[in-house]
Amino acid sequence: MKNDNKIIILAGAIILSAIIVAYAIMNKPVSSLDDCYYKVYKAYKGEGYDDAGAATTARRYCLKGVAL
Repeated sequence: MKNDNKIIILAGAIILSAIIVAYAIMNKPVSSLDDCYYKVYKAYKGEGYDDAGAATTARRYCLKGVAL
């Protein structure tokens, strides 16, 4: 009985560890370009641009380095 409890606790710890590691890895922007896009998009969205306008402007800004 004690052996079964150890196995269950170990399996639970492994699953919990896998979930924590997966969340930490998947919760970040993939590249600096993605990070730039999200920051600039959020800034232009806050200035009153619609979704398409903010997305287009953010993409151009991050690819060329200047706002258009």
